[in-house]
Amino acid sequence: MDPITETAEKHNIPIIEDAAQAHGAKYKGKTVGSLGHISCFSFYADKLITTVEGGIALTNDQKLAEKMQLLRSFGMTKNAKFEHPILGYNYKMSDIHASIGIAQLQKLDKYIKKRRSNIKHLKQQLSEPTLKLPTEQNYAYNVYYVCNILAEKNRNQIVRQLEQHGIETRPLLSFIPEQPPYQKYAPNPNKLPVARKAHQNGFYITNSPFLTQNELEYLATEITKAIHETKK
Repeated sequence: MDPITETAEKHNIPIIEDAAQAHGAKYKGKTVGSLGHISCFSFYADKLITTVEGGIALTNDQKLAEKMQLLRSFGMTKNAKFEHPILGYNYKMSDIHASIGIAQLQKLDKYIKKRRSNIKHLKQQLSEPTLKLPTEQNYAYNVYYVCNILAEKNRNQIVRQLEQHGIETRPLLSFIPEQPPYQKYAPNPNKLPVARKAHQNGFYITNSPFLTQNELEYLATEITKAIHETKK
């Protein structure tokens, strides 16, 4: 048992697993979303499958499920109309959005297969030593939600060059200790060099399952050109 799980069990604290972008991924043979007491998936438009907006929370714990159902629907109990034993929210998903999600779920395996194929192709085409492309550890099954890239240097120049050629990029992540709402809670940023480096040097491009072979070739070509341009 890892230290986090051990502490949670000792103090009877449920572990909430953030699986927002990991539909179908696996960790040590277990499907992501089955590792915590509660797991959360996002179905926003750019995720592996979508209901256009919204998400889902999963649990095997009956008491937690009942509490989550109360929170989902204004804190209103099923036993009596308009009785609210707790303060709740309006987190219900409409039937139309749920129907879209059910149809999308049937396509998940196909989408994952194509995303994995995209990354395999890009890694074969991009052999630049100054770039780190997505990897998969021997204990994991990566669904490659996006193509995340870590540049050894010149990240901003590379990004500008790509966007000039019609390739949209996004920052890899935000550096939480420097975000205003969290500064008083966060540890010293200097003690988090790995996260800071990922924030400063990382970016990502699309890994849509609808990318064509020509589009993949274009991505590989333009990334290689951008690297060479920044070396001049």
